[in-house]
Amino acid sequence: MPAPRLWPILTEADRAALQRILDRGVLSGAGAPEMKALEEEFAASLGSRFCLATNSGTAALHIALAAAGVGAGDEVIVPALSFIATAQAVLHQGATPVFGDVDPVTYNIDPGDVAARITSRPRAIVPVHLHGLPADMDAINALVRQAGVVLIEDAAQAHGALYRGRRAGCLPDRTCPAAAPCRRGCGAHRCCRLPRDGLPHDLEFHPYRERGVAPPCGAGMPGGWVSRACPLHAGRTHGRER
Repeated sequence: MPAPRLWPILTEADRAALQRILDRGVLSGAGAPEMKALEEEFAASLGSRFCLATNSGTAALHIALAAAGVGAGDEVIVPALSFIATAQAVLHQGATPVFGDVDPVTYNIDPGDVAARITSRPRAIVPVHLHGLPADMDAINALVRQAGVVLIEDAAQAHGALYRGRRAGCLPDRTCPAAAPCRRGCGAHRCCRLPRDGLPHDLEFHPYRERGVAPPCGAGMPGGWVSRACPLHAGRTHGRER
């Protein structure tokens, strides 16, 4: 009996891409050619102007929260049903995750339950498109506008999904301050799709990825989380975004 193939499946094209990176010798840094190419390709696939590749979906969520100014004493409304990283990123910033119930049909966060949990303390809402099904973004955008909070769209499980003809990762209303962490590939890299049209752009997110985010308990300490992706990972995934 032949041995089962291990996942992820590596092809000759993958090996050739990795060999090119090793031959070039640029194995780190924001300016690595594979990093820049991947970010440009991923942003174009979503119809966004900016994108930052990060080393994990948790990191993408974390820097989005940090750039939004979320911190100790704040609350962030997240779905009660999601991968643990959605709430972990909130805890990384010293904030408190508040769990909103989910719709029993879609299993995505229930906008009605979110509305009941909005008090004076929430700083952000993080809807998750669970298992590729977009959340009810029309209702969530309306809540965000009414409450004046930040919307961070977690599209880690929904790359390529459409909501009313728009791609997941680009669904926040343009009047809402927003960012969208999106996970792509087989554990290879994650991207943070950045806002458009007068909203914060890569210059505001870039320092968090490159220089790190200080732990909330680490006053006077240098940044503790550095979120830069590896060019080897980016090179393997670049070209597969189509």
